[in-house]
Amino acid sequence: MTERNAYRSDLKPPPGYYLVEEMITLDGSVKLEKTVPQHTLVPGVNPYHQIIYAIVSELGKVRIETIYKSLIKEYRVMPDTGIARQAIDDIIEIMDYRAHLLYYIEKGVFHYKAGRSLDVEEVHFIDFKPGYDPIAWHILDAIKNNHTMNRDMINEFIMKDMGWITSMNSLDYYLESLEKGELWGANICSQETGNILRVRENTYQYQYPLESWGEKTLSNK
Repeated sequence: MTERNAYRSDLKPPPGYYLVEEMITLDGSVKLEKTVPQHTLVPGVNPYHQIIYAIVSELGKVRIETIYKSLIKEYRVMPDTGIARQAIDDIIEIMDYRAHLLYYIEKGVFHYKAGRSLDVEEVHFIDFKPGYDPIAWHILDAIKNNHTMNRDMINEFIMKDMGWITSMNSLDYYLESLEKGELWGANICSQETGNILRVRENTYQYQYPLESWGEKTLSNK
């Protein structure tokens, strides 16, 4: 499977949803409700939180199995593995703690519905590419557009400007995975070559496009 598979008709964009933007004025902070349209994400909120929130907002109430299916089979931002499902469980637990998701029991079955809106300091829209890990996609795209980037520049982009990851350990995981071409592990995604090439210590150059989470990748468990 190759990069062009991101545009297949069965790879759906996340639905639109609402979030709250906090603007600082001379009179203090003002909160405004903004619509995040399809095909887009915003900085300042983990992209997986955004996609899950959009799914639940659109459907009204969902079971955990529906969230798994949406992320893995429809939007294909995660591989179809137990590790991915555990990651989804961990994200849902965080969103529940922050009251972005609310759960209730109906006929003995757990359901989730949208809680309070996601909050951001500033809204600008970022392209969403179905079929790919959004964090890996944008790290690789930034390196490609800049020809080469060092670790500090990548940190400035994905952690400070985008606000999509919060630790250097996470950044190093993505850089090591992209360098090896083994995003989410060699048994899940083992490409012909690495996506990035280390040209100097902590300096990387674009080398090879990401392969989308397609039938071949998803079957490698």
